[in-house]
Amino acid sequence: MREPERDQSRLEDILSAINCVEEYTKNLTETQLKEDRLRLHATIYNVQIIGEAIYKLTKEFKQEHPKLETIVYV
Repeated sequence: MREPERDQSRLEDILSAINCVEEYTKNLTETQLKEDRLRLHATIYNVQIIGEAIYKLTKEFKQEHPKLETIVYV
C-alpha cells in the first residue's frame, strides 16, 4: 500500500524532474536535442522519473486532484 505521507516527496520529485527537463532542453530545437545524445538521455530519464512518481501517488491524492489525470494522459 502506498503511504499518503510520501505524496509530498513524490510531488517534489516531479517538480525537480520538470526543472531538469526545462534546463536540459532550454533553447534547443527538437533536432538539436536528438543530436545531443547526453541531453536526450538525461531528458528521457527525467520524464521516466515524472511518470514513476505520478504512478506512485496514492489513490486518495489522485481522487482529490482529478485534473491530474487530464494533464497526465493528454
